Amino acid sequence: MKKVYLFNVLPALVMAAFVFILMPVPAFSYEGTYIGIKNYGKIGRSVALDPKKAIYYFNVDGKKKKFSIDCGVIYPDRISDVEKADDKDYFCVMPAEDGAYPIQNILHEGESYRITLKGRKIVSCEPVCVEHPVSSVVSGIPGKRTVKNFLQTALMPVGNVLYVYGGGWDWQDIGASDIARTIGFSETWKKFFDSQDENYLYEDDDDPLNSTYPYGEWNQYYYLGLDCSGYVGWTLYNTMFDKSLAYPGFVTSSGKMAERLAEKYKLGIWNHHVTELRPGDIVSLSSHVYICVGVCEDGSMVFLESTPSPSRTGKRGGGVQLSAFSMKGADDHDCDAYRLASYYMEKYYPEWYSRYPVFLSCPDSYFSFPDDKPSSGVFRWNLTDDALDGSGTVFIGLADPDGITGMSAAEVLAVLFGEK
Repeated sequence: MKKVYLFNVLPALVMAAFVFILMPVPAFSYEGTYIGIKNYGKIGRSVALDPKKAIYYFNVDGKKKKFSIDCGVIYPDRISDVEKADDKDYFCVMPAEDGAYPIQNILHEGESYRITLKGRKIVSCEPVCVEHPVSSVVSGIPGKRTVKNFLQTALMPVGNVLYVYGGGWDWQDIGASDIARTIGFSETWKKFFDSQDENYLYEDDDDPLNSTYPYGEWNQYYYLGLDCSGYVGWTLYNTMFDKSLAYPGFVTSSGKMAERLAEKYKLGIWNHHVTELRPGDIVSLSSHVYICVGVCEDGSMVFLESTPSPSRTGKRGGGVQLSAFSMKGADDHDCDAYRLASYYMEKYYPEWYSRYPVFLSCPDSYFSFPDDKPSSGVFRWNLTDDALDGSGTVFIGLADPDGITGMSAAEVLAVLFGEK
């Protein structure tokens, strides 16, 4: 019998191993329902954003399976030194629109997806059922750049979208989510609203695992509703554009939004020292942003916002709504703005109104621009007929052929809702 020595077969074994290593890993596709990320509420931002540590659960053929996810391409070098210094933690990664975390930014708990795997890692993911936009009481026209259409668009989510901290931001909480760059009212928002009642809490410290609040400092539930800047950012995208996911979004820090719209996009002017407002103005406070609908004869004001206002049972839930502001304070329920907002919310959004009374605010919290908050202030649109012919990302401002900016709150609301 001929002897076979190891040194005779070793080259062949090495070659076989080399060929095996070079062979592409086969891809497998499954249909599964997304369950959520492992240890949500217990893990922090650093683990959630680490593709080597984060584990995602899916239900595949009735069995709970866990996978890691290809996070896409991350470009930390594209973040400026100024941005890093401003928030070194948040700016360590790029938004999904620039290549990072594209899969995580489309995953919604309870929804079905066709996932493609290489090994145990998900490399692509497509929703099985595409959501359809929901009809609204008042609807805007995507890409129609007028003040009237801006306000009509802002009314679309009213009464059907709950406040979710980080809602409208992306999954990693540094920019606009896909939903905030999508044309139309999200069906997901309406589903979540319908699943809750007047006892909804946007932040539940007693039950953090079942709360939408981002206790781990990243947005597991960014898609269920809108916060203040997510709401204004969605409204701006749906006013300026008519194509989903075609352009970067407008979602940014609420306290800097007015300044950013004026100085980066050149859409209008921004003023830190403000004494009066007109319809369509965007007001940036140090930690909130809202849209002025109009001022009443008694000096009170109706505005649009997403805020965690108290329900009729005293629970802080709230969301996108018509609210009122009185220079006399938060107890001035006799002001014109409160009566107007209550009339429209009760008549056109009865389910919301049964849960939430109109939120009434005062100057100290909603009309204050302290010098130590230099980015707070009011953005006012450039008014130009050229905006009617605007296209793509060429920003000019808004047209006002309807004369909205010269109307009182009562006149604006009558126009928007088609009342006499």
